[in-house]
Parts: sequence; structure tokens; C-alpha cells
Amino acid sequence: DILVQERGQASIEVFETLAELADSYQAQGKLRDAIGAYRRVVAGYKEIFGAASFETLRAIRSLGKVLEELGAYGEAENHYRQAITGFKEVGTSGLLDRLDCEGFLGDLLSDTGRNVETNLAYTTEQYQSQAP
Repeated sequence: DILVQERGQASIEVFETLAELADSYQAQGKLRDAIGAYRRVVAGYKEIFGAASFETLRAIRSLGKVLEELGAYGEAENHYRQAITGFKEVGTSGLLDRLDCEGFLGDLLSDTGRNVETNLAYTTEQYQSQAP
């Protein structure tokens, strides 16, 4: 990447700017461009912050949203599930992000006719959270 080469290293500012560009592409309906940019952001954030950081997990969730918008439901679902797992691992500090992502996943499952799985996942989550 020319941006990284100019800075001589993976730079937080470069990837923050790239994330803003991805947001802009998505808002303009340039979904394939947004996906490419988000993939680079995820890779950069993994290198800088690690795979289980909030920055990386939020970028993965954003990539999932664009993939869903494009109609790549299977890949979007995988990204949502990956982000949910990561947010669970960071504990209560990731609770709101996790719930947000679970809502996106639930909507995706519902929109693709998988209501039974949506209800089962919700019921299982509620049961596990109430277990001693």
C-alpha cells in the first residue's frame, strides 16, 4: 500500500483515514470499494492492535454490514459471528458492541428466512446469561 509505504510502517492514522473512506464509499453506494477498504482496515488493525481489539472487531462488524448490504449474506454472517465472539471475549466492556452486532446478525437471519435459528440463538443466550 502506498499510504503505508510513505509512512514507513503500519500507521493508525492511515487506517483511520481508510476507514473513513470506506464509510464514504458505503454512503455513496460504492459497496465493492467499501468492502476493499474495510478489508484493508481489518488487516491493518489486526497488525497494529491485534485481532481481539475493539478497533479490529468494530471494523469486522462494519465489513459485515457492507457485505450484507451487497447481498453476501453468508460472508456477512461469518463476520458478525466473528465480531460477536471477540466482543464476548473482552467481557462486559464489549457488551454494547456485542449486543449491537447480535442485533445485526438477528436481522440478517430473519431477513434470510432463518427465524427459527434467530429465536433459538436468542433463547440459548438468555438461558446462558441466567445460569448460575
